[in-house]
Amino acid sequence: MDVFELDKAVVGQYEKFARSFTDIRSPELREKVDALYESKRFWPDPLIQLNPHFEPGKSVWDFVLEGDLEPECAEVFQNRSAASDEEDRTLKLHKHQQQAVGYAISGKSYVVTTGSARAETFPEARIWAR
Repeated sequence: MDVFELDKAVVGQYEKFARSFTDIRSPELREKVDALYESKRFWPDPLIQLNPHFEPGKSVWDFVLEGDLEPECAEVFQNRSAASDEEDRTLKLHKHQQQAVGYAISGKSYVVTTGSARAETFPEARIWAR
């Protein structure tokens, strides 16, 4: 399976579905709407990143200190194996997880997949962004 062809097919089907709700009779308005669709405003190109080394990123506490995550996140996302004298005992994110949090904070759409099913995998879908 070619993932890029799959992406093109899914986007094409979604565009057809999205356009099926309206019948634009005004040529000027139709031209503007067509231009919006062509600009990929509604579905940007996919961002695919492969990094087997999982580059380290910020901690949950870093996001809390910056005002991007609610303080409760620091309580919920604790690293249970952190030393008791460690100042920041929150989960340390990988770079791709940090980017996902950034996308969520900015209101952008994102999908994060991982081959890991370990319990300490950061649950991106359960972030309380400010």
